[in-house]
Amino acid sequence: MNAARENALKLREELKAKLAEVETYLALEEKFASLSETNAEHGTLRNLRIVGTGSRRMLQLDDDTDTKRKRNIPKDVMEKEVRSLITEAHKRPMTRTELVEALELKGVPVAGADPSKALGTILWRMGDKFINIKGFGYWPRDLEYEPAGYRPPDNEPPSGDQSLPGVFS
Repeated sequence: MNAARENALKLREELKAKLAEVETYLALEEKFASLSETNAEHGTLRNLRIVGTGSRRMLQLDDDTDTKRKRNIPKDVMEKEVRSLITEAHKRPMTRTELVEALELKGVPVAGADPSKALGTILWRMGDKFINIKGFGYWPRDLEYEPAGYRPPDNEPPSGDQSLPGVFS
């Protein structure tokens, strides 16, 4: 087979893939356009968003007819879920975005206009449980992470005299 034919076949496959993406877009746009025309007054498209990354991206449409504010799960449950994802499922630090996606796949909601920022705030408030290792992501504060050179703070008091010179003497 000559190079020109190989290039033409390769280009054809690339164009087929792009055409499939365009067809999918048009089908979704048509579907959601009709939804917005018939249901705009009910606010059903208010929570249309893209979740996932790469080839796992998908549109998620929450039927938000309930005007009650959505809340996050209790702090202790969120802590267990995040710790489990980091230490058991992924075994490495995770970014906020990775954590939000993994929590959503597990069916654990992260409420807020920007779930990634909301989770960042939650984790910041759990500063005694998690640390954000620069360039790596969130990690349990009490566990060592060698690739980043992170060692948990020593919880034991230093040995020897615990008094401070000149104080209470």
